[in-house]
Amino acid sequence: MAAPATTGLLRTKVAEMEIGDYIKCGLQVNPSRIFNHLGKIDELNDGAGINKEMPLTGLTYSSNGVDAHIGYFYFIKVSKGLLIADRICLTGQTGSWNDLNKTKHIEGVPWNSGNNIPVMTSNTVPSGLASASSEWVGQPAFKAFDGNISNAGNAWVTNSTIGGWLQYDFPEPRVITGYAVCPQISNLLRSPKDWTFEAWDETESRWVILDQRIGIIGWASNAFMNFSFANKKVYSKYRINVSANSGDATYLSIQEMQLFEVSGVIRTLTGGVAFADSEGNKALTEQNPPQGAWPTNNEWDRYITKYPESRIQEGKTLNDIFHFAECMTWTQDTGSDGISSGSAARRVIRGGSNGVAFYNTYSSDNANIQVGFRPVLEYKEV
Repeated sequence: MAAPATTGLLRTKVAEMEIGDYIKCGLQVNPSRIFNHLGKIDELNDGAGINKEMPLTGLTYSSNGVDAHIGYFYFIKVSKGLLIADRICLTGQTGSWNDLNKTKHIEGVPWNSGNNIPVMTSNTVPSGLASASSEWVGQPAFKAFDGNISNAGNAWVTNSTIGGWLQYDFPEPRVITGYAVCPQISNLLRSPKDWTFEAWDETESRWVILDQRIGIIGWASNAFMNFSFANKKVYSKYRINVSANSGDATYLSIQEMQLFEVSGVIRTLTGGVAFADSEGNKALTEQNPPQGAWPTNNEWDRYITKYPESRIQEGKTLNDIFHFAECMTWTQDTGSDGISSGSAARRVIRGGSNGVAFYNTYSSDNANIQVGFRPVLEYKEV
């Protein structure tokens, strides 16, 4: 096995990726699906297998402890804010369409690359600087970065104000595109409701608004809310600047805040709802040879079938990039009424040994290892 045969480059940071570039990402299945170590696989020496490339037919999972459950693959950048896996990553017991849908991996489950702030034990230890507009005695700024979401005493609380800011300064500048906030346990009325998320621009000596939220509700103890935004600039200082809390008359508080380099959703591709004929029109019967799917702007055909030849290495083929022939791919779609092999219990599959343009439907509860989950990472990009 080898890296995708694009003309792009292997990257370690999503913010540096151009179309055609690729990046390593790990996957653990146990049986939940944990995508991790994005761009950091080569730094690992954990002996657990995450730094070993998974098969082109993906991972399988069973409770017998025999099947392979861990490994890495490549995400390929195909468009602004869109990365597609170079292979099927999961088949079998936890790879049916129904199982993927239960965990929201069909239409999109929130994902981030991991908290960039270390577990803080003071406002300056182990690194960086935590600060705030004000601090209640015994509940300083670093309490919002100490990793504890189950004890109300491990939260940042203002000194009798219902607004204020909470800030973290990194030792070195970095790109942040998302953050998560957990409310103080048992004190949900102190949670932020209206705020801006800001970065300090050293050149212009001013705070730049990266994200704004108004009227946020639905906070729950021990639960994070995730927020993402488009950003490609590096900054050292980031803060949440809250103008209104959720109703408490005296305090604003945050149990925990995390900052992420990459924040978005992991989902499946769209694949069309009917056969396409040679003119790109909707057809209700299978075409021979396959002509793709209708509507023709579905993501499978737009980004994989029609991947530019100029971005394929000389002497290589499209299958050397997306490995579609090894296994068919689940998509989001249900076939239109009236198409052959279509029904409400069947979902659209694409690719396989019949070629990249192949289109058909498959029973959504089928855990056959010949069809599986090809993840897509969608994120906001400037």
